[in-house]
Amino acid sequence: MEVTSATTNTSAVQQPAAQSAYAQNKDRWAELAATVTDASGTYSDSERATAFDAMRTMIGNGQTKGMDSAGGALFEQAVQSELVQRVMAYQQREAQMAGSLIAAGRGDEVAGMQLKFFDSLSKADQQTYFTIQVNPTDMLTGTKRYSSIDGYRSTLRAQDQLGRYLASAQSDGKSAVSDATYAQTLKLASGSQNVEAWASQVLTLFSTSDDKITLSSEAKGILGEAFESSNPSKPARHYEPGSVASKFA
Repeated sequence: MEVTSATTNTSAVQQPAAQSAYAQNKDRWAELAATVTDASGTYSDSERATAFDAMRTMIGNGQTKGMDSAGGALFEQAVQSELVQRVMAYQQREAQMAGSLIAAGRGDEVAGMQLKFFDSLSKADQQTYFTIQVNPTDMLTGTKRYSSIDGYRSTLRAQDQLGRYLASAQSDGKSAVSDATYAQTLKLASGSQNVEAWASQVLTLFSTSDDKITLSSEAKGILGEAFESSNPSKPARHYEPGSVASKFA
C-alpha cells in the first residue's frame, strides 16, 4: 500500500501544468503579426491583410485566451501598421459620407455611394479593404459573407436598385395590392442570409445589367464634387488608440 501511494503521489507531482490557449498558439500569433507589420515588400498587401484577418479570427475563436502583455503588444503593432491604418481611414471616410446622406434624407443612395467609393480605390486597396473591412471572417462561424469582390459589388448594386425603387414607389403612393413589382420588392427588402443569391434576385427583378452607378444631383451636392473626381488612395490618417483592439479583443 505504501509503494502504491508513493507512486500515485509522484505521478501527480510530475504531471505538467496545462498550457493556456495562447501559449499553444504563440508562435503562430507572432508569425501573423510579423507578416502584418512587414513593410519591406516581402509580403503583398493582400497577404498582410489576410494575416490580420487571421489574427482577429484567432481572438474570436479563443485561440488567444491567456494572452500575455507581449502578445497584446503584437496585436497593437498590427493595428498601428500602415496597412491597417489605411483601411481604417477609408472606413471612416465611407462612414462619414453615409452619415451625411442619411442625415439629409438620402439614405436610399448610400449603397450607390459605397460602390462608387469602393471602385475609386486602387485594385490593391480594393482587395485590402475587402479583406479587412468588408469581408472579415465571422468569428463565430468561421465563414465569410461574400465569396468575392464581384459578389460584394453585385450586392451593393442590388441594394442601390431596391433602395431607389422603394423610395420612388413610396413617394408615388404605390400599393403592394395594385403593383406586383412593388409587392415583390417589399418581400425582397427583408433581405436574405445568402446575400449574393438575394442580390441576383433583385437584379433579375429589375432586369439590370448596368454596372454603372449614377448618384443624384442632390447626393453629389451633399458629398461634394471632390467625391466624384478624386481617388481616395491616400486618405488622411486618423486613428483612435485601441479602437480596433477593443472591437475584436
